[in-house]
Amino acid sequence: MRVRRAVAASTMVGALVLGTAAVAQATPVPDQGPNTGGTAVTIEAPKVSFTSVSAGVFHTVAIADNGRTYAWGDNEHGEIGDGSSLNRSTPVEVATPEGVTFTSISAGAYHSIAIGDDGKTYAWGDNSYGQLGDGSKTDQPTPVEVAAPEGVSFTSISAGGNTSIAIGNDGKTYAWGSNGYGTIGDGSKTDQPTPVEVAAPEGVTFTSISAGGLTSLAIGNDGKTYAWGYVESGNPDDQYGMYERTPVEVTTPEGVTFTSISAGNLHSLAIGDDGKAYAWGYGQLSDSSSMRQPTPVEVAVPAGVTFTSISTHFAHSLAIGNDGKTYAWGPNQFGQLGDTSWTDQPTPVEVAVPAGVTFTSVATGGFSSFALGEDGKTYAWGWNPTGQLGDGTVRNRPTPVEVVSEVALTGIMFDGLAGTTPGDPESTVPVDNGDGTWSIVTPAHEAGPVDVVVSWTLNGIAQTPITYPGGFTYYTPTAPTITNPADQTVTEGDPAEFTVTTSGEPTPVVTWEASRDGGQTWAPVTEGISSDGLTLMVASSVLADSGTQYRATAANTQGEATSAPATLTVNPTPLAPTITNPTDQMVTLGDSAEFTITAGGTPTPEVVWEVSRNGGTTWEAIRADPDATPSSNGWALRVVGTPTNNGYLYRAIATNSAGQATSTPAKLTVTTPTGSGNGPDQTNNEVTKELAVTGIHPNPLLWITGLTALILGAGLIATNRRAKHRLGH
Repeated sequence: MRVRRAVAASTMVGALVLGTAAVAQATPVPDQGPNTGGTAVTIEAPKVSFTSVSAGVFHTVAIADNGRTYAWGDNEHGEIGDGSSLNRSTPVEVATPEGVTFTSISAGAYHSIAIGDDGKTYAWGDNSYGQLGDGSKTDQPTPVEVAAPEGVSFTSISAGGNTSIAIGNDGKTYAWGSNGYGTIGDGSKTDQPTPVEVAAPEGVTFTSISAGGLTSLAIGNDGKTYAWGYVESGNPDDQYGMYERTPVEVTTPEGVTFTSISAGNLHSLAIGDDGKAYAWGYGQLSDSSSMRQPTPVEVAVPAGVTFTSISTHFAHSLAIGNDGKTYAWGPNQFGQLGDTSWTDQPTPVEVAVPAGVTFTSVATGGFSSFALGEDGKTYAWGWNPTGQLGDGTVRNRPTPVEVVSEVALTGIMFDGLAGTTPGDPESTVPVDNGDGTWSIVTPAHEAGPVDVVVSWTLNGIAQTPITYPGGFTYYTPTAPTITNPADQTVTEGDPAEFTVTTSGEPTPVVTWEASRDGGQTWAPVTEGISSDGLTLMVASSVLADSGTQYRATAANTQGEATSAPATLTVNPTPLAPTITNPTDQMVTLGDSAEFTITAGGTPTPEVVWEVSRNGGTTWEAIRADPDATPSSNGWALRVVGTPTNNGYLYRAIATNSAGQATSTPAKLTVTTPTGSGNGPDQTNNEVTKELAVTGIHPNPLLWITGLTALILGAGLIATNRRAKHRLGH
């Protein structure tokens, strides 16, 4: 058995975290086929991209974007969690409890802990000191539940060397496992196989924690940083420093508050709110020396660079700079600094990141390093005796190499019936298409939806099958039907939409055609068609489109059906009416006057006339003057002059869909006829005698002005003030 050493594990600060939401895989394509089978189906292979990684001394744990948890490296104590004791040089799936998905992980020296989506905390691996928190000291090759205090759920976890720390939903901090150096922080030196409360200072609640090898760190809600376990005294004669069994305040630089912390084996790192990085304790502190420092000193970062993320472990440290580069410092005997050399570095040097890749998060293992790239891949370098780098080898790596995640599909079932290999109906092995997809041929099955179950391996090891509920639908083939699109009338520039519905199995493919010659010839339409083919959109209609006919055809393996055509009518863009003004008219009594206007606008406006009999105070429809007759288009108004309409006003109103225009009024003046000796006598206001008519007039009239009677024509006699007339003799 390997001799266990008090070494740190990667902390919550050092762990690589990009989120842990599961990513749904694409469903089979196509997702339907005949009940006779024989449909070639393509399925996208599961993608395993790690979103959270935490490293121990000889093993590594990760959560993938499919929601599953994986581990690799040393498995002597069951720290991989797959139920075996076999070392793994590539990722294998952790045997999580039934129905549970881990949302947060942390690797200790030889054990791992995780928070499940059921609110419980789980642990597995080495349990020599009770660091699994299950009440025993028995190693566990698969996750077991941590015995959290009654009513408490842990919301944040950090696994140290042989100690585990967690923050509860009650605001308290708990720890369990090894306590020989005071790393539990309960004031004792007794190992604890179940969680006990950390003796936080009075009134202080810890909001961030980091468990190291011999040191534990926390940030309090008072803005201060606290430490317990190994605390560097600064006394060169004090070989092992000091041990604090309850949290004590870290003496931060004046005016500086730490916002991020990472505990190593005998030293610690922090980022301050001043943007600087600090280190203290024993080891490579990156202050250009390896002296013991009881209080934080500034890390000698490259000029102009600010560290935004940090991680430390047994002795070396990693950081990401605001320049997008990754830096490392400390011992380098196994290539853990990743700078292509094997030389120790007392100050940060740049990691040789693969060309074109930027690391977004870093984590340190015992003598190994890990990073997540913005390309979605995970990289590792450094010590690799048990395969903890996950590259499929046990070779040390002085520069980053990719963690291997080779996926293969081994079988695809349709409601329990195996699909067959394309081109080989005797085989059931899917075919790798080389583009991340695999192909299979469906078996025969009765009509209806069925679950599709995909069996697959990761790095040659069988994984939990993926199920697509109702992922494929069998149908009984039927010929297509199609409805007829409706005629559309739009204004120039507006869109026109033609829609059909179809039926048939398999689902018909719909195509569209257009005819500009009344249906004599048809041409395919390729633009403006919806993804399902059921709608055709003429985006911006022009006048030239008016009269175009459109039709749709639905086709499947059983035949085709074509709709009746629909006609597009495009009207010009509406223009508000314009109108000219009629002119005043003067006519002789009995003659006709004509008022005329012209009107414009689109569509052609309708013109109506109005009359005012009181000088424009009120207006009435033209029928109020029985002697006025509009023309058929309304552009002219003929009025017979009478004594009644003398002085009337007339106006025209043009109206269309865009508005209305009204002309100014025109006046009608009616005058009396004049002639030699036949006009009215305006000088006499009294009829005093009977007048004899001596002349003959073809249109005899009696004209009365005031009280004067004038006799015109034959047979007309005025005998008193009330005029009488007689036509003819």
